[in-house]
Amino acid sequence: MRKRMVVLLLFAILLSAFGCNKPEPKEPEPITTEELLQQIHVVRATEELTAPYKAVHEYVQDEEGEWLLIYTDIILEDFSFIGLENDTKNDVIFFTAGEKYFTTEQFVPGKPLLLQFRPIGTIPWHGISFEDANGTMRYFILVQSTRGEGEAPYFFIEFENGK
Repeated sequence: MRKRMVVLLLFAILLSAFGCNKPEPKEPEPITTEELLQQIHVVRATEELTAPYKAVHEYVQDEEGEWLLIYTDIILEDFSFIGLENDTKNDVIFFTAGEKYFTTEQFVPGKPLLLQFRPIGTIPWHGISFEDANGTMRYFILVQSTRGEGEAPYFFIEFENGK
């Protein structure tokens, strides 16, 4: 009996020393801008594009403006449609997130944002912000395309808030 207890004790010591080592948790890989932009979309809203959705978020900033549909393939936490402020430093323009016009705790696939707004001038005044899967706040400018026919009329460019 005593021999069995010694063997069991020895086995428990060896198991705790060598057998139960858990690997160190890995830091999540940073999510690249390119990966995000493949999963966040902005298009001109049409009845054909909005019809399949049972529910949408809706925000009207300007009743005379253009309708856009922003949708995602992934869950975005703390999502906002924002105003932008800008300034220049050494002849370089930089943007800062301004007023939050629309916010939701979770922006999810299947429930897009139907947005009516009017772009003003050539400098962008609107964008989006959200927390990515790694907990990092990300900021994107909503840019009206000047690429020509056949190209998307709007797209996003990431910016560092206030830099």
